[in-house]
Amino acid sequence: MGTIALTKHLSSTPHAVFDTIIDPATWEHWFSIHRCFVGVPPQRLAEDSVLTSKVALLGMTNEIEWTVTAAERSSRIALLGRGKAGVRCEFTYLMRDSGGGTELAAGGDFSGPLITGLLARALEKQGRDQLGATLDLLAAHVADAGPPR
Repeated sequence: MGTIALTKHLSSTPHAVFDTIIDPATWEHWFSIHRCFVGVPPQRLAEDSVLTSKVALLGMTNEIEWTVTAAERSSRIALLGRGKAGVRCEFTYLMRDSGGGTELAAGGDFSGPLITGLLARALEKQGRDQLGATLDLLAAHVADAGPPR
């Protein structure tokens, strides 16, 4: 099992950050491990939405079925992912208003029968790097997108 967590300040509002995360059409621009969707995802995510995507980490690609376990307007989004070989991951994005911007805490856990020892540590390291890239890309994408739709 591995765990990753990071916090970043974004200049955009929690509403704009939330709207971007729940819009699967934006994932290719900011979700660094996302490669493509399998099938057609919902237009907007809500609690209990399900979508499948291919992700890549440590040079390995896996197909993950994501279920939205929480979607609390402008404050929290949680995703539970299940992939091949028993891979399981949970990601949470917590948004807090910070004077016109957003304090975004993002993190997750991943597990599976093959994710132990050295592989778990390698996934944590690259996962932290990819989460950092994701948050940087998300910040840039939300800022470029302008006010929420």
